[in-house]
Amino acid sequence: MAVTPKSSLNASHRRTLIVVSVIIAVVVLVSALFVYRSLIVDDDGLIRVKTASELNEAINNAAVGVPTTIAFTTDIFLGPELTIPTGADITLTSDSKTDFFRLVGWDGQGVIRVMNGGRLTIDGIIVTHEAGSTGLGIIVIGTLIMVDGKISGNTGGVDISASGVFELVSGVISDNVAERGSGVYVNEGTFKMSGGKISGNTATVSDWYAGGGGVFMWKGHFEMSGGVITNNTAQGYGGGVYNMYGTVDRLGGEIYGNTATEGNDVHERTD
Repeated sequence: MAVTPKSSLNASHRRTLIVVSVIIAVVVLVSALFVYRSLIVDDDGLIRVKTASELNEAINNAAVGVPTTIAFTTDIFLGPELTIPTGADITLTSDSKTDFFRLVGWDGQGVIRVMNGGRLTIDGIIVTHEAGSTGLGIIVIGTLIMVDGKISGNTGGVDISASGVFELVSGVISDNVAERGSGVYVNEGTFKMSGGKISGNTATVSDWYAGGGGVFMWKGHFEMSGGVITNNTAQGYGGGVYNMYGTVDRLGGEIYGNTATEGNDVHERTD
């Protein structure tokens, strides 16, 4: 009986392993491409997501500077806060004609952080925390535009840094609670309000550097040309707006029905 040399068996075994490995790699690659394609390509141009991991994948794979619209198909619960990176131009919306789906932040963390050079448009989602949880709604270092939806149930709705710009076109910022600026906290940044509603927010601290149930201004700039700021409460100053050393341009809109220890609707501090 002929005996096959051991070296021939080893070579054959290696070739078989190589072929199998190549087949597995091709299958994995095709599967990954199919999953990615199904995640980001739809006939209407929307990226539809249902989990935090899919949402993060869609944002991280968005082309720099190219407007990308991501539609929630259900409520999404985050772990660490969602980051909109430099160069991204993201719109978050709901894949529903009747409901706004929620983006729910993790206890102790903000829901969204928009980095410098990043751009986020909120167009029909709710940015929130579960009852009893804490954390900011949206931290704005880049640009935030809100055209529909709600920012509600957070430890402060929107925090705008020195490089940040927030444009409130429509939508609601409500029922947020913080020491100051429970609706919108302008921390040397820029806030432009042409529509929408800031209502039912509560600032809880009563010292001189506290208040602004609706809007708290620490330096920075606030331009109001439309919308309504109403029914906000501050234990300190300015139930509607408390301006500390910033600039405020009132071109329109309404501020009424707010409550504070001093300056129910607007309080200006310049000393």
